Amino acid sequence: MQHVTSGQHSSAAVVQMVPLIDMNPTDETCMHSTLPFAVDQAKQLNIPTPCVTSDLPLWLKAVDIANAEHLDIVCCLGGFHLLMNFLGSIGTVMGGSGLEDVLRLNYGRDTVTHIMSGKAYSRAVRGHMLVDGALMHNLMSLVIVDDNNNDIPCGEYQQITVDELSEIHAV
Repeated sequence: MQHVTSGQHSSAAVVQMVPLIDMNPTDETCMHSTLPFAVDQAKQLNIPTPCVTSDLPLWLKAVDIANAEHLDIVCCLGGFHLLMNFLGSIGTVMGGSGLEDVLRLNYGRDTVTHIMSGKAYSRAVRGHMLVDGALMHNLMSLVIVDDNNNDIPCGEYQQITVDELSEIHAV
């Protein structure tokens, strides 16, 4: 913060309250007053472009308002909401691919619906990691020669020899 501000800097233990806006956060007039206030405060602190972080519904309204009023402000989606939306996008892209069927082997039908939408975050991460591990195991079994030197049919792929595998481990 000291690199982007000028003048007197308060010590790390100083906490200052800013005015509270006693309004419903989903009301657009709340955002219409909050965003210009943040821009004005940033100008007083010599911060060129302020950054406001919020959850998804408020972020959508903040982006619309900032664009409509040409405010010099960056609206960021909160980290957790960003991750939830990313997991939801995986569910949307992979919809109909059989991912739901694989996840139903470990989770119930309603839970899989929440996983694919990104709402059941911890279960979604765990489920996607299980699917990733299973797919990686199947992929590696195609290219790595097992310890007993049994030939595993791998179609048109050439298997990795033990020497090549030890070089990979060394790297």
